[in-house]
Amino acid sequence: MKPKTGRKIIIFLLLINPALALADLDPAARLEPLPIARRLSSGGGGVAPGDFADAALVFSGVSENDFARSRGSLAAVTETVKKHFADRPVDRSLADDLLSFLHEKYLVRYAATVTGLDRILDAGLFNCVSSSVFFLIAADALGIPASGVRTSDHAFVKVSVDGASFDVETTSRYGFDPGRRRDFLDEFGRTTGFVYTPPTNYADRTNIGRTEILSLILINRVSTLVGEKDFTGAIGVGVDLFELVKNEETMNILLGVFSESARYALDAGRFEAGYTILGRAGALYGDFDRLRTLKASFAREWANRLVEKKAFAEAEAAARRAYAEGALPPDDFRAVILFRYLREAEAVAADPGRGPAGALAVINAARKELGDDPELLKGETIYAHNLVLALAGKGAFDEAESTLDEFVTARKIDKADYLALLVYCTQRRASVAAVEKGDEEALAVVEAGLAKTNRAQALLKSAGVYSYNLCLKLIQSGSFAAAASFLTGERAAAYLSAQTRGELALYLYTSRSEAAKKTNDFSEAVAAIEEGLAALGPKPELLRSYEVLVHNRMIEFYNEKDYDRAEETIASGLKVYPSSALLKDDLRKIRKMKE
Repeated sequence: MKPKTGRKIIIFLLLINPALALADLDPAARLEPLPIARRLSSGGGGVAPGDFADAALVFSGVSENDFARSRGSLAAVTETVKKHFADRPVDRSLADDLLSFLHEKYLVRYAATVTGLDRILDAGLFNCVSSSVFFLIAADALGIPASGVRTSDHAFVKVSVDGASFDVETTSRYGFDPGRRRDFLDEFGRTTGFVYTPPTNYADRTNIGRTEILSLILINRVSTLVGEKDFTGAIGVGVDLFELVKNEETMNILLGVFSESARYALDAGRFEAGYTILGRAGALYGDFDRLRTLKASFAREWANRLVEKKAFAEAEAAARRAYAEGALPPDDFRAVILFRYLREAEAVAADPGRGPAGALAVINAARKELGDDPELLKGETIYAHNLVLALAGKGAFDEAESTLDEFVTARKIDKADYLALLVYCTQRRASVAAVEKGDEEALAVVEAGLAKTNRAQALLKSAGVYSYNLCLKLIQSGSFAAAASFLTGERAAAYLSAQTRGELALYLYTSRSEAAKKTNDFSEAVAAIEEGLAALGPKPELLRSYEVLVHNRMIEFYNEKDYDRAEETIASGLKVYPSSALLKDDLRKIRKMKE
């Protein structure tokens, strides 16, 4: 079944995935246009019939070995056409009959991606471009004036006969004058009943010369070759295309081929091949700003990808080479070198064997070349900070603090960071001291840090913690005198709040009393509580402990039937705690019994 509608030119789309197929990119790809392209480009758009047919075969990709055979096949077609239409006048009916004849004998099946003229000769496969070229060759053989027409997405032919112009939709055997024909006849001359409607907007049409219609073959071939990832072939065809027709469209296509070739080279790791191709292209088309930009982008991306692979020396060598050869502008070169140093510093910092110290060495080397770049200064600050943390983290506190002093002097860190790091080092040192030597030593470490940091708030808090722990442990160990001395000393006043000191004092007196009770030293037990009441006032906890002590002591005397001493004990207790209901009741009971 023959198509009844027009067909579209294959749009030039470079949608490539380098992982889909075997690719070809030869750094020695042809960049010189074929002789026939060069010869036709100097002809002002006019092409002799013989050259047109030869060029159509060459641009279709017919090899030198097959050219003579294909040329002979095409010559046989034109001879057949001449014999079939011998002695016919050149008019409208001849052009119409020629289209039908070509479809009956040669144009077998429409195939959108088949642009080559040789595919018509070999298999009868065609699209709108190849069928238009084929029709033009046949029309030339009969002396029918014909030219090409192009829309945004289609190609066809226009013939000029009988004093008028007629469109020829070459993809259909019924395509003569498609904009006016209403009815089509079937194979037997009967009306089909179908009304022909052109598939595209023919108002957007451009008459094109022979070189331009030949260029459509090349445009489609470029698209096909790039889609197959035959970049070597695509580059050569793109060069022929731009040589044949020099305009913005063909320039964009050629640059697109170079761009896709470069992208493939990057993704496949074939940096040298891509760089060589772009260098050769630049030598030929150096006046293309976009080509120079493409080469610079390629060189920059090449070096950056090597950096990402941690091939830092190789990346630097690539960037320096491209810069020396003029492919990489100064700003781009600096950006690549900066990126190289920053990423190497990151990699070195992550290496346990080198760490922040190694990263700082990388940054220092970068600063010697690039100066005080903000990114380098930022990196220097980070790695200097991390080096101090690392030294403190492994217990090298003296080294950490001396390094910290060096960094603040050299302005690798600012004053605020210096203070924060000094606080951290002090806290880490104190933590280790607390475990190894106790809270007294930890507190001494913190106090030394306070002197250096102008009494940093964080260290004051740490001093409070160690002071609290020190006093608490003194109490728990029974060192009541030492604890009392600490609580009334300068350290407690400086680092502990009044509330905290009161809580510790309360714990001190009750603990001292409990310790005395365990040794049956009632006098000491009571004395401890009485001292607490005198120092802290009538704390409920102390009063409760006191009345229980007095009550229990009274019970002991009572059980021994020493009622006088029992009464004296209660009376003495009521002097200290006169409002105790328990002691008042005890005194009433004892006196009643004595009566």
